[in-house]
Amino acid sequence: MAHQNPYLQRRGDNLYFRIQVPSLLRATVGRKEFTLALKTNSRKVATPKALHLGSIAKRMFYQLQKAPTSMCASEMIKMLREAKHALEISELKEAHQQEVFDVLAEKINAIRSEKLIARVEALEYAIRHHQSNLGAAHMTMQPSDVSSRPVVSEKSGDSYPGVFAVIDDFLDKYQKKKHPAMYKKHLPALNLLRTVLGNKPVNELRQSDLNEFFDIVGKLPPRWAMECKKRAVSARQLAKTDFPVTIAPKTFADNYVVPVRMLLQASIRNWGDQGFPVQLTTDGTIYEGERAEGESKQRAFSKEELERLLNGPELQKFRVDPKSDHMWWLPVIACFTGARVNEICQLNPQTDILEDSECKTPYFWITNETEGDKGIKKSAKNQSSKRKVPFHSCLIQLGLPDYLAALKKRGAQRIFPAWVPVNKRASTQAEKWFRDFLIGIGLRDDTPFAKITGMHAFRHTLLTRATNSLPSINAGPLTGHSPAIGKSPSQSGYEGELSVKNKILLLEAINFGINLRALGSAGSEALRTAPPD
Repeated sequence: MAHQNPYLQRRGDNLYFRIQVPSLLRATVGRKEFTLALKTNSRKVATPKALHLGSIAKRMFYQLQKAPTSMCASEMIKMLREAKHALEISELKEAHQQEVFDVLAEKINAIRSEKLIARVEALEYAIRHHQSNLGAAHMTMQPSDVSSRPVVSEKSGDSYPGVFAVIDDFLDKYQKKKHPAMYKKHLPALNLLRTVLGNKPVNELRQSDLNEFFDIVGKLPPRWAMECKKRAVSARQLAKTDFPVTIAPKTFADNYVVPVRMLLQASIRNWGDQGFPVQLTTDGTIYEGERAEGESKQRAFSKEELERLLNGPELQKFRVDPKSDHMWWLPVIACFTGARVNEICQLNPQTDILEDSECKTPYFWITNETEGDKGIKKSAKNQSSKRKVPFHSCLIQLGLPDYLAALKKRGAQRIFPAWVPVNKRASTQAEKWFRDFLIGIGLRDDTPFAKITGMHAFRHTLLTRATNSLPSINAGPLTGHSPAIGKSPSQSGYEGELSVKNKILLLEAINFGINLRALGSAGSEALRTAPPD
């Protein structure tokens, strides 16, 4: 009886590929058989590998019969090993792809779980209030159907818009206006508000409902959505747990109070004549958590930290590799401009790198009014953040104009094409890379009120170095603070933007506290010692 697979042989606990050399070729090859360890004891795993190697060996035997001197035994065994290695790499790639798929599937399930929790809590609320129009059909409705249907008020018996309709209307307008950053900021807070309030008619909304919502928010941990998923509980239930660390005061104010305030303003304007209470407000909302204001604030890099970062071998090696030079230019540009990370990453080499007609110096034009890459939505924090930032002489000496000219010639529309935009934001991947890079070289600092955790530390560094230069320098025109530091909004409006020529004088006068000449020489040394391609 023939074996199921003639190319498999078991030796102890392991399986081996084995094939006999045809008798007519043994003298030429110098061997009776070929064997290779398959590094597994599972016949199910080993069988496809053995069959694949067997087909390759058969082709080699056929080739050798046609041309007896075409290869020797060592070449044949080398080809078999290479084929086995290629098969193992292919299996690893498949395993990695499956892992990525599993992670994505987990995220999708988490989102579905959040939506189901919101719908369950809304239905629980409806049941508690004995809504007569709640039937079995409600369970199969799409969320949009539930949101758009008027809700019967228990008190008056009249139909009013529900909370879901008001929230969906507000978010929908943000989507249509293409404000991805603000939409992303509003979504978690207003989805949480949806689960806390339920789909009650708007005329029954009370200030106490909002107070309860903010009380729940103040008791949640920083990554409460993940915690809800892990424990399979709602946010309301999670808030009953006593967490040692809760949401920070700035997060509470910016990511929860502000979205609700904007929702109220829009709803009073758009739904006030349909029963939405005009007296609802977020004024007086108090953060009652135990975390202190400003504990997450980043500080400036010290002289030693800046030297370690910019002159260190880890960053310098990126400078000499065309495939990774964007990792060099990101922190260097941030250091000598003080610009926000997204302001840098959304720069378009075709439109935003210009030369001043008066002083013939190149500058970055930071604005949301020029054409951007099709994958992003260019943004500006406010009017004063739209500005011209000249190249520091160090950037010119380090070769930034050449880097940008090459990008422009290639037709690139982002300054760092290697980092793919996420949700129309240019800087997401760059920010994550730099956070990980700081950890990798030991420069991350989690000291409360004086942290070094990401790109924003460069902005603090330029402002701090400018203030401590002799004489002290007002860097507001460079960083785009609103209004320019030391001036009222009306002053800044009448005076207009400082000229590029004068901005250069400000920028060059800042004492960065590092050896700029060493920064250039470190790169030159790296270029000399870089291995050939």
